This record gives sequence, structure tokens and C-alpha cells, in this order.
Amino acid sequence: IQLYRGPLFLRGFDDDIRAFLAAEMKKKGIDVRFEATVEELAKHGDGVRATLDRIGSRIPLQVHELPTGTPVLDWRGKPYDAKAGPAAHPNSRFTVAARQNASYTSLADAPEGVPISALVFGGRRREVAPLVYQAKSWAHGVLIGAGVASETTAAASGEVGVVRRDPMAMKPFCGYNFADYWAHWLSFEQRSDRLPEIFHVNWFRQDKDGDYLWPGFGENLRVLRWIIDRCEKRVDAVTTPIGLLPAAGDIDIEGLDIGPAVMQALLRVDHAQWSTEMAALSEDLARYGDRLPAELSRQLRMVIEDLDKQDAA
Repeated sequence: IQLYRGPLFLRGFDDDIRAFLAAEMKKKGIDVRFEATVEELAKHGDGVRATLDRIGSRIPLQVHELPTGTPVLDWRGKPYDAKAGPAAHPNSRFTVAARQNASYTSLADAPEGVPISALVFGGRRREVAPLVYQAKSWAHGVLIGAGVASETTAAASGEVGVVRRDPMAMKPFCGYNFADYWAHWLSFEQRSDRLPEIFHVNWFRQDKDGDYLWPGFGENLRVLRWIIDRCEKRVDAVTTPIGLLPAAGDIDIEGLDIGPAVMQALLRVDHAQWSTEMAALSEDLARYGDRLPAELSRQLRMVIEDLDKQDAA
């Protein structure tokens, strides 16, 4: 309401509340809508523009032709002045209803739910984490989730390249002690014999010059295909101390400007780097004291021991 002249978009309310809100806002002269397309959002300020401009050069969206509204206030709450910089924060985001996506499926609302074959965690790492790897077990997968981390970028506050832990990609959202959260995840192994496979992906591995090794975006489907093949037991995997990795040739790179050496770099597991990574994770998990599940500690020790055995060999 404060930032931009234009409609107020709301979602997530039932019909009665929608009608009430629309009527009350209309009295105040505010146009309320409950669905929005990207094109509609782009008309009302450059908060959307900031995001669209970042992705427009990498994917075929005609975002630069979309009309832009005139912001009233910038993100600091000051009257908007183009000379003082953009109205939106550099790390701004926008959201729209999932139903606006052309690939949306009605199964998303199926009351009986849908089967889940795989859970995929991800982190933004220049090195260390390979393109994709699979947990050896459910408990090992919980450890992988607990160890999710990313390196800070220019869009995030703080120094660039600093490793920040984001367990299960839930740090901003978990409403209780993470140790209890992990215990809850671990409990499912006693409650089901059809648990999803757990994977970790890293689209952001770079070479020594800082160039990305993997093209990302739609090409990530090639990695997801390997994940599906693993879930369907159609391909084998290479066992390493950190998990199960694709064998040479099992990720389709046909049509990509990626040779065997690049794929080797994408899937490389550097034992020295991983020993450092596990030491850092061990220190982080120690903060949870006696509440940390014993099984999570055991899984961590197993990875460290396997790395030590490989180094000794």
C-alpha cells in the first residue's frame, strides 16, 4: 500500500475473507486483487524489475518490454528519487500464486496427497560440493540437510564468499530448536519403509577463473533425470565418503559445451576440503549440546572416518 501506486495483491485467503478485505479496501480507494501475473506486477514499481532484470539476460523472457510503474517511496521509506538509486532493495523478491504457472497441476490440491520420490537440498558453493550426490541412507540424508550451506553473494548482507549455514534451507523459517527438528526427521525411519531418497545439488561450482562450470537453468533437468533414474534404480552410482555420485557418462551432456574434464571437475570430491567442511559442520552442530540427536552425531563420525580411510589409502 505504501510503496507503489497500483493494485494491492493478496493471496491465501478463503472467499469470505477475500470479499471482506476487498470491500474494506475499496472504501479506502485501494484496488484489491487476489491473483497477479508477472506482467501485472511489473507495472507497479521496480521491486519486480530488480528481479526480472537479473534473470532477463539468462533466460528468454521478454521482461525488458514490460511497462514499469512509478514508485512513490524507496525501500528506505524515503520519497523516490531516481538519482538516489533504485526504489527496490537489491535483494528484493516477488511472488505470484502457483496457479499462474502454466505447468501447474491440479494434483497440487489433491486431498490424498502425491507420492514423494526424492527430496533435493541445495547450496551455493564455488568448490567443495559436487554437482549432485545422493545420501547413503535416510539418516545420512538428514545429516546432508543439516549441513546445507551457501557462500554469501553481493545480494546478501555481509562479506562475499563467507560460508553461511542454512540447515534444511530452513534457517529463517524453523520455529523451534533445530536439534528437535532433526530428531523429527530421523523418526520417520521408524514410521515408514517407503521414504524418499535424499539428494544434494550445487549448480554454482566454479573454475579457477570464477566461471561457472554448469550452465544451470533448464539444463538442470539433466541432473534431475539422473535423480529420477536413481529413484527408479535404473543406474548405478559411485560410492564416496560423502555420498553416492553419478558414474561417468550417466549425466547426459549431449549438446552442451562441456567436456569430460569439466564433468570430472563438477563431480570431484576433494578429501581435504571435505575434511575441513566436516570439521566446520561438527563445530556448528556442537552448539546444540545434549539435544543433538545421537544418530546425527554418528552419521557425522561415519563420514569423517570414511574420509580418513580414503586419505590413508
